[in-house]
Amino acid sequence: MVKQVASAQEFAQTINQPNLTVVDFFATWCGPCKVIAPVFEKLATTFKTSNFIKVDVDQLQDVARANGISAMPTFQLFRAGKKVGEMRGANPQQLEMLVKQHAQQDAAEQATKSPYIPAGYTDITSTVEQTQLDCLNQKTDKTIKGMFKGTSTLESDVDEQLLINVAFQQVVKLHSIKFIAADKDTAPKTVKLYANRVGMGFDSADSVEPTQVLELTEEDFAEDKATALRFVKFQTVNSLTIFIEDNQGGDEVTVLKGLRFIGVGQDTTDMSALKKHEH
Repeated sequence: MVKQVASAQEFAQTINQPNLTVVDFFATWCGPCKVIAPVFEKLATTFKTSNFIKVDVDQLQDVARANGISAMPTFQLFRAGKKVGEMRGANPQQLEMLVKQHAQQDAAEQATKSPYIPAGYTDITSTVEQTQLDCLNQKTDKTIKGMFKGTSTLESDVDEQLLINVAFQQVVKLHSIKFIAADKDTAPKTVKLYANRVGMGFDSADSVEPTQVLELTEEDFAEDKATALRFVKFQTVNSLTIFIEDNQGGDEVTVLKGLRFIGVGQDTTDMSALKKHEH
């Protein structure tokens, strides 16, 4: 499906997605734009894992200027906020070849991704700010930082509870979390998530309404599984507090081997070029 974007913000959010975005910069008075429009529509139905959007250069002049558009139609291809291809003119065969080349790369990357990462999303664990990682009630030699570095597991100390504070280097949309367990008995069971709550402790975790409560089962720790979140509640996440209340076996110690965050990073495109032209 082809979507016509209505603002510079919507344009930036779309091209920042990890999968391919194909942009048709057009004008309503442009004859060649009208001729190639059905071809663009057909490509959108063929390559369904990619985004296809249209930008009216008269309505969004700031976006057109920021992207160097001087003739219509111009087609630009983006992946994760970076331009990866461009074509000027209304040559259907050339456009199809260009889109096919980059869309097939998306399909190949999707095939090699972890099975728990859905189309359109990626592993964004690398956006975790390592210097701000913190966990309450962790053993001194089995810490959250050690777990993220891969040098140790994370283990609770005086009881089974863990309170993990994670900050991201950019605003993210969280789709799911992959909990990696050491064994089935010490794996987390009841997990409360708090989006954008900084500096929480155990007392505040008990008194503040969580963004979402997860009741994990043994199936959630399978290699091909991740735990999906209520996506609408995790659209603009700067930080995440993870309160692990208990574990699967009622054990005194909770152990985690790893955490992976699946979603989409936001605002990775330099908006300054767009904002210079906004009125």
